[in-house]
Amino acid sequence: MSARERQPISYAPSARTGRLYWRELPGGGFVALDIVPQAAGDGFVGTITVERRADATRRSGSAPPVIAEACGRTTEVLLHRLLPIARSNPAIGSALLRQRSVSHGD
Repeated sequence: MSARERQPISYAPSARTGRLYWRELPGGGFVALDIVPQAAGDGFVGTITVERRADATRRSGSAPPVIAEACGRTTEVLLHRLLPIARSNPAIGSALLRQRSVSHGD
C-alpha cells in the first residue's frame, strides 16, 4: 500500500461508523469508503464518495458525489464489494461519467 493510500483510517467498532478506506486521486482530491449502521440495526451501508477538487477551501458548501453504495452484514462484506471500485481510477471515472449523464439527461 502506498503512502497515498490508507486502510483503515478511522473506524470506531463501538460506534459502528467510520471511514474504512481513503486515498488521494492522481489529479488532486480523494476517494473514500465510509460506513454507517443500517436503520434496522443489522448490518451496514457503505458509500464511496469522490472529491475531485484538490483545493480544500473550494470543497466547503457542497458534498462530494456518492458513486457507489452497498449494504452488508459486516464491514468485511462491504470491503469486498466496494474496495475494488475505490481502488480503480477507471471505475471511478466511469461512475462519474454515468452520474453526469443522468444529471444532464443524456
